[in-house]
Parts: sequence; structure tokens; C-alpha cells
Amino acid sequence: MQSQGGPSKVVATLRADGNVYPMDPTEHSNLLHYEIRTEGEHQLKKGNGSGTSTVVDLGKQLLQCARDSDVTGVKTTLAHGAPFASDWLGMSALHFAAMNNQLEICEILLQGGINMDAKTKVDRTPLHLACYYGHERVVRLLLALKCSVNSRDMLRMTPLHWAVEKKHKTIVRMLLKCQADVSLVSKFGKTPIALAVYTEQADVLAELEAARQAQASRKFNEETELKLPSVQRTLEPSMLDEQQQLLNDIISPSSQQAPAVSPATASTLRGQVGTVQTIQLRPSPASGAALGTTSNGVASKAVGNVAKLGAKGASVMPLLTSSEICRQLHDLRRQNEELRRRVDSFHREKEQMLKRIDRLEQLVFIRESEAEIDYLGDL
Repeated sequence: MQSQGGPSKVVATLRADGNVYPMDPTEHSNLLHYEIRTEGEHQLKKGNGSGTSTVVDLGKQLLQCARDSDVTGVKTTLAHGAPFASDWLGMSALHFAAMNNQLEICEILLQGGINMDAKTKVDRTPLHLACYYGHERVVRLLLALKCSVNSRDMLRMTPLHWAVEKKHKTIVRMLLKCQADVSLVSKFGKTPIALAVYTEQADVLAELEAARQAQASRKFNEETELKLPSVQRTLEPSMLDEQQQLLNDIISPSSQQAPAVSPATASTLRGQVGTVQTIQLRPSPASGAALGTTSNGVASKAVGNVAKLGAKGASVMPLLTSSEICRQLHDLRRQNEELRRRVDSFHREKEQMLKRIDRLEQLVFIRESEAEIDYLGDL
């Protein structure tokens, strides 16, 4: 402890038991004029902390300042070259700032180059903590700097899992805009959609379902693009006409027997017509009604597929909306409660019947005893 505005002087010690022990017992009443200050804070205030404090001490001071939400202390320790350290739980200064909703400290640390995706001993990032506690400004800052959205902690939970479970709807929408994956499963077998159903959040469930469909469609498109050839051969119009004529001669039904094609000719032909996508055919009367033809005589497989889908369309079960799912969930829970009440009433009735049977058995036993006594008395 030191005097306010005076020179540094140790007048008392603060021990682990929480009591203050003055050096001079007679000055115990004058301790109100002194303030508590650690040696590291005193060195930082004098401006010579970098010369007397070690790098490890500066890292510890930075952690303490971030834990205490001390903006000035964070700036001072960083100015003296404090490293980005972590405590025994793996919590960094950015973890404490995100947990305490200290946007200014987060900005200072991120400008200083701290790792925004650092993980604790339980694999939680600052975004995990910000989503867990519902700090929207910190989440917006981290997402703007392109932090990892789909990081998973020891429970295999993503920031989206925690935001849905804690019912932070605004944060859920921000994560969905940054393409947070809604199909990831936690250690307990739950997806964000399942958590939304369990916590009965119909509006969030609708947004998660729409995001799931969009992500599935985008993934399908990406896989389709990967399967397509990267470079396509360009053919001249005269070459295309020649190859089309060759195909027509081979597939023409005018000849009763198909002409024999040697393997070398077939392989050469396949190499030449590898990029031709349509073949001109003459549909038979039997297949014409099923498949149909286009205006230029090209067979269309899509018509047959559409006809098949139309035939099966009546038997396909429509997908349930989010409101219908929630309503069915409410109905099931209500039915479950009603069944429990009925079971309890049946148990009570059963106990009452057993008690009545016991009383009747006792009455019968008493009457039989009285009858035997009367019979012996007559004898």
C-alpha cells in the first residue's frame, strides 16, 4: 500500500486470509488514506515497467487487465511489449474480453495481432464464448474479421449450437449470413435444427431449415461442377456435320443389320465425337408415345423422367413446415402428460381396491372366528 500522492512506502500487507496487517499497529487508523497497488502496477505507472518487469510478468499483467476489463491497463501493457499469454485453462486476453463484452479491448487486441481463433483447454474460441453469453457486438467484430465460424469445442459444439441453445436469435442470423454449417452434429447427436425444435423456437427453426436447403443446393452444385471437364474441345461446324452424318449412318434403321465396326474405328469415332451431346434418332411407334420427340427429331429423355415423376407425385409425402413440426411436438407432449395422469389415476384406484380387499378379508376372518366361538359355546 502507498500514500495517495506521496512517495512509495509499504505501510501494510494484504495476506491470503483477506486481512490487512499494518507494519505499525499505531497507524492502523490512518490506513484509509492509502491505496492498494501491486508492484507491477506501480512500475507501469512510473513508466519503467519494461525495464524492471520481465516478459512473463507483462503477459500476466495483460491477462489480469483483460480479466478486469481495464482498457488503460491493456493499452499500457501492450505498449511495453507484453506477449499474448494464456492462463492454466488456456484462456487468452481475447477470451476474457469476449466473455466480458469488452468491444474496445477486443479491437485493441486484434489490432495488436492476437490469434482470434485461439482455443482453450476445452477447445473453445472467443467466438464460442461471445455466442454463449450473447454479446452481439463482439460476435459482429469477429465475423467481420473472418474468424472460423464452424470451430468445434470438446463437446463437438459449434458457435451456432450455443447460440441456438441459449436462444440468441440475432447471433444465429449473423452466423447464418456467414455460412455457418447447420448440419454438424454435436457429441450428444444434436444439430442446430434439433436444438431449435427442442427449445421450441419456430422462427429460428424456419431460418435454419432454409439455410440447410440452401447449403445442400450449393454443395450439390459444387460437386456437379467438379465432375464436369475443366477443358472442352472446340469443334468446327464442318467437323460436327461430318460426325453427325457418321452417327446417322451407323444408327440408321434402313439397314436390317447393323454394319460391323472394327475396334480401331470405334475407338477413333469415340474420340472424335466425345463432345457430341445429342444423337438424332427415329423413334419407334411404341416408344413415341412414352418418350416423345422434339422439333428436330432428337429423343428427349427428360419427357420420360417427367412422366415418371408425375406418376409418382401423388404418393410422395409433402415436407412438414416448422410450425407444423412444433404443433405436432406440442400435441405429443400433451398426449404424454394425459397418459401419465391416467396411469397415476389407475395406480391410485388399484391401491384403493387392494385396501378394500384387505378390509374385507379381515372382516371375513373376524366373522369366522366369532362363528367358531359361538359353536364351541353351544357345545
